Amino acid sequence: AGKIEAALQRAGLPPERRRFRPHVTLARLDNAPPDKLASFVQAHNLFRSAPIAIEHFTLFSSLLGKEASVYMPEVEYPLA
Repeated sequence: AGKIEAALQRAGLPPERRRFRPHVTLARLDNAPPDKLASFVQAHNLFRSAPIAIEHFTLFSSLLGKEASVYMPEVEYPLA
């Protein structure tokens, strides 16, 4: 994050004022009616899945667009 910030500042962009916080987005809800969201969470809050074998995961970057987001795979990490 620091290297990217430095490169952007060298390119003339102003520094980002927010502190960098890596995160995982599980869902993006634009203008979801609160009652429908609450109903969905209540109906599914006890969901449990059987264990799933994961052999790798991929780190993506995303660019938010007006119509849809663009997701680019950046690096894949093997887990086995």
